[in-house]
Amino acid sequence: MKYVYASLPALAVGGLAYLMSNNLFAFLGVSLVFAASFILLLIPWLESKTTLRRKGRECFLFVSSFVTSMSLTSSLERSYENALESSGRDGELQRLATSLPEEGIKERLNYLERYFELERYRMFLSLFSLYEQQGGDLLSIAKSLLDELTRVEEMERSIEKESARSLREYLVMWILSGAMLFGIRFGLMNYWEVLEHNLLFMGSVVLYFAVLLGSILVYFYAYCGKPKTTLFRRKKHEETE
Repeated sequence: MKYVYASLPALAVGGLAYLMSNNLFAFLGVSLVFAASFILLLIPWLESKTTLRRKGRECFLFVSSFVTSMSLTSSLERSYENALESSGRDGELQRLATSLPEEGIKERLNYLERYFELERYRMFLSLFSLYEQQGGDLLSIAKSLLDELTRVEEMERSIEKESARSLREYLVMWILSGAMLFGIRFGLMNYWEVLEHNLLFMGSVVLYFAVLLGSILVYFYAYCGKPKTTLFRRKKHEETE
């Protein structure tokens, strides 16, 4: 389904290219280039952003619930179960937790670091190790971390709202620019036979679609937090090995 969502706007842009050039190859070329860019880059970037945000929210709920429950019940097992319950019943974290071997709570907490892959969760593990070594009240030990997690969560929510507003404005801007091209096409219909053979005009049309694609990729690259592509990650992993 996600590929359909990527292909529909690509076909719409391709249709605009055909309208401006009256050339089937322009429609196919623009549609394929935009669809490939959306599928190979945009979708992975958006998925990466969504996954990172989801894990950040789950980490906040998991750590907060675990520390609070531990302070109230002094039971590692109950605190662990409450943390899983608070972070979501039907998510990927729950499925991973149910597949873990029946080991100690510390081993299960350490294993979940592979899932979260967040520095804030590593800080929680460090504080939990300190609690195991020295004892005391985990809530007091982790208070500064909980305050920081709350601050980060509130900041990310604010950024989400601002990003959504910015995205709407950005999309409206390009939709209006496409509507202007549509208007030019039919407003100059009497002169179109001349214009479609004018290299300067057609070059401007080609430049428009190139700028449109480049702008979309640059915008969403920043919007998604400058994610690393799968190819880059694989290459970096091979170099490390």
